[in-house]
Amino acid sequence: MTEKKRAWQVPQNWVIALLLGIAGYFAIHYLHKPKVNRLQQATAYFDALEAQERAEREHQAALQAQQQATAERLAATTAKAAAQQAQQAAAQARQQAEEANRQVAQAQQQADQAKASAQEAQQRQQQAYAQNGRQWMLQSTENCTEVDGVDYPRYFCNVICVNGNGQTQTRKRVMTWYQSGVGWIGYRGDATGSYSSQTAFYQAVCAAL
Repeated sequence: MTEKKRAWQVPQNWVIALLLGIAGYFAIHYLHKPKVNRLQQATAYFDALEAQERAEREHQAALQAQQQATAERLAATTAKAAAQQAQQAAAQARQQAEEANRQVAQAQQQADQAKASAQEAQQRQQQAYAQNGRQWMLQSTENCTEVDGVDYPRYFCNVICVNGNGQTQTRKRVMTWYQSGVGWIGYRGDATGSYSSQTAFYQAVCAAL
């Protein structure tokens, strides 16, 4: 008589049990898998699009900020260069002004020296003019006549005198006569006296002016 085998001792039952276990595993996994709502999917999609657009805007804003910062740096560099040029120009203008002031001071000094020299020359000229004005000399005689005297003939001449400035004075009817052993006698103020010649007397008449 054949012994009846238990259920777990039959190979076919092992296969069936394995298949049932696999099917149960997938069934349990499917049952526990969360169900995705289409509305949630759409919301997530649009949220992703919005996030992407926001990221793009932020990226563009960052680029604009970077460009603005670059432009500001360039403007600052240009302004710095302009300030340096202005400072150099101001320094050069200051040097030119100092040089101009020095030249003006030098010109003023030269003008003062020239003025002093001119004043000194004018003073010397005035002194020379005054001195020349006091120095009279015989220039010529005119209208000379001879008149018989008691003892000696008398000679009358107009005596023309000139000084160093070219000015002239005329002494009219200056009288002289000749005395033997004495010389030519003349009476005319400070020139009164005896002389070796009429010309010497006339010269004395002019010198006495």
